[in-house]
Amino acid sequence: MITTWILIFIGVVVGIAILSFLMKSFVKLILVLGIIYLLFQLGFIWNAQDLQSKLHLDKFLKPQVSKQIETNYNQFAQKRDSTGILETNLIKKEINDSINQALTNASNRIENVDKKKLIADLNAKLTNFDAKSVSQVLDSLKAQLAKYHVTPQEVISGKPSTP
Repeated sequence: MITTWILIFIGVVVGIAILSFLMKSFVKLILVLGIIYLLFQLGFIWNAQDLQSKLHLDKFLKPQVSKQIETNYNQFAQKRDSTGILETNLIKKEINDSINQALTNASNRIENVDKKKLIADLNAKLTNFDAKSVSQVLDSLKAQLAKYHVTPQEVISGKPSTP
């Protein structure tokens, strides 16, 4: 009995360590991609009106400074458009389409999970543990299971409920 609790504790500690490493890496990746996206938008896509509407500089800066930035950026945007080698509207459309497609694909993957197979797999992995500890762990994971439309009771029983 004590060894199962020790194994559960070690498993939880290892799981938390792995998740914290992955979350740090994921957050760094998101920040870097966000900065690259912002710089690309500033350099190739946005005009002065987009700059004001998206970044809301007038809320953070004095009016004369905001106006000066808008004027300089407008001059930059005009030069960029006159000598531009990129079709900025096409690029903007492609970026938005790609982001929407990635979000749709992620959503579809979650929705297309084979519920019976997931429940059977989880149930098989939990057979060596006592029912009380399994029930407590599954109750704490309700939010993650809900993404796949699975309840803790279905995992414990090993059978999906009828829709």
